[in-house]
Amino acid sequence: MNTTPRRFGHRLLHDIGAPIEGTIVAAAAITIAGSHAHTVARVTTAWAVVIVVYWLTHVYLHALRDQLDRQAAPLHRRLADNAGLQIGVLAGGVPVMLAYLAAVACGAELDEAVYVSLAWTIFQLGGTVFVASRAARLSTGRAVHESLVASLLGFTLLASKILLH
Repeated sequence: MNTTPRRFGHRLLHDIGAPIEGTIVAAAAITIAGSHAHTVARVTTAWAVVIVVYWLTHVYLHALRDQLDRQAAPLHRRLADNAGLQIGVLAGGVPVMLAYLAAVACGAELDEAVYVSLAWTIFQLGGTVFVASRAARLSTGRAVHESLVASLLGFTLLASKILLH
């Protein structure tokens, strides 16, 4: 039985780059916007614009690649097909914003919420890569190593936040 959640999970594991990129782009947008914006609405708007434009770029570039590689279907069909295939970008970016919003809802100041979002980003990057690595049948040790390297990307964003502050 091939249910929608299984297909979705397979797509994410098949193209692990999309959710990783979505996570990093979302965290970067929140880090930059959160350093300058004075309201949750402004940070959320900046995040939404960045993540949606990034997703649309992914959709278009994959549709273009399909055309250049094999003279594929008409553009509208390729865009529709790739919109679903590139959903991993959004799947990676949405939890980062939810962590930010949850921190604000729990009473964190806007600047503190950025740090919560970055902590979640580090966890999400490491966790996503660990799960994908194990699904690819890497040993636990290699999966841990891969997840630690992915987490370093989140620590890089944390360092940039500290420098911006």
